[in-house]
Amino acid sequence: MGSGCSTFGGDNLPYDPKVISVKHFDIHRIVGQGGFGKVNAVVRKKANPPKWLAMKTLSKAMVVNRNCVSMIWNERNLLTQIRSPLIVRMHHTFQDPYNCYVVMDLLLGGDLKYHLRFTRKEGFPELEAKFYMAGILLSLEYLHGLKILHRDVKPENVILDDKGYPRLTDLGISVQTNSLRFQSRSGTAAYMAPEIFRGTTDHGTPSDFFSLGVLTYELLFGKQPWNGGVRSHLEKCPSVVKDFSRITPHSSRAVHFFRQSI
Repeated sequence: MGSGCSTFGGDNLPYDPKVISVKHFDIHRIVGQGGFGKVNAVVRKKANPPKWLAMKTLSKAMVVNRNCVSMIWNERNLLTQIRSPLIVRMHHTFQDPYNCYVVMDLLLGGDLKYHLRFTRKEGFPELEAKFYMAGILLSLEYLHGLKILHRDVKPENVILDDKGYPRLTDLGISVQTNSLRFQSRSGTAAYMAPEIFRGTTDHGTPSDFFSLGVLTYELLFGKQPWNGGVRSHLEKCPSVVKDFSRITPHSSRAVHFFRQSI
């Protein structure tokens, strides 16, 4: 793994201020567990002022065994282009013989899935949900401006920073295409647009906004709008939109936003 933010580095090399490696960081406690390894809070040595960051350790063996090399490279290449305060930022990437390392913003506010499960079990107040949805909408518009489709908008991919702002994360299955159209069934089933399920036509920016609509429902009600498999998803979609508009205790603006997204 190379880096758009730094050069190659290896942990078996002596400290070199011009070549980023693990030796450039003071490694502190584990703050998370990713699919390919741990995530540590770290501080860059000699940084003034000191800044806390997150270092993801990706086991090369696990990445290869799960056929995820292209996904890891894809996310790295996309993140090198992104400079948005509402999308997690990558600062460095480097490797040693056994692992790849990604140094990113340290976000400790918890993801929206955590908050839905533990702090907002019945859903968020509309004003709070509106704040988060506005941030996610702006981050999607930024990505679309770069011809990038996120393709996996869901609660666990939105993490709050230390000021409470939402940050969109996880661009592993995102795609960059000049036409902003793509044909591949990938993502998380509960948040997939019908055109992705059917797989018969290209999908584009509306599919990201559909996922945003599902997330809107979940933030407001504390639950997903449908359960079950693909058939349940497709069959319930029209009735969910109708019922949301008819019985929701939320404002007409919330209803309009949900209907426009779905």
